[in-house]
Amino acid sequence: MGAVLACLLLALAAGTNGRALKAANTEGTYLADSIWEGLLALGESQAYTRQAIETAELVKFLSDPDLEHTFLAMDNEAWADLAHERGVQSAEVMVTEQPDLMEEVIRNHLLEKPHFTSFWPPYGGRKPVETLLENRFVGLRTDINGDHEVVGYVFESELSPNPANKNLVVGGSVMHVVHDMNLLQNRFTI
Repeated sequence: MGAVLACLLLALAAGTNGRALKAANTEGTYLADSIWEGLLALGESQAYTRQAIETAELVKFLSDPDLEHTFLAMDNEAWADLAHERGVQSAEVMVTEQPDLMEEVIRNHLLEKPHFTSFWPPYGGRKPVETLLENRFVGLRTDINGDHEVVGYVFESELSPNPANKNLVVGGSVMHVVHDMNLLQNRFTI
């Protein structure tokens, strides 16, 4: 009880509204107060993701510190893979000129509830999780090498192998950086 009170007093003394305290009680690393602020903090590697969010007019939504989701933030390389596989001239053209597609991609990379990598099942298992697209689920799995993957209806993604790019606490949400996107294999890895 004393430790909880001490944490609360520290949060109040620091002038926070309690989000830092919430982040301190998770297994992740605090990055920012919202998904949007987290993408800004990650810098140039998230330039295409930020542009896609702006194109889809989702900045205000993703700036809400009280959201409780998982965001799979595609890095620029993953966007380039997606553009190539869709036969689009470049990722820059795709993220600026296709607002409907960008909204679908972003909502498909937003999962209901915060899911840290400890939530992923061990090798051989697959856990279905609902996205923010109606009636659309993805499967979370761990491959034989211990890499965390997300398998969707037309893609497979892999989470970045860099531990600094996983379990990023952004407000009430968690964010993982996706560095590989493969439409033909129907999977992506985090």
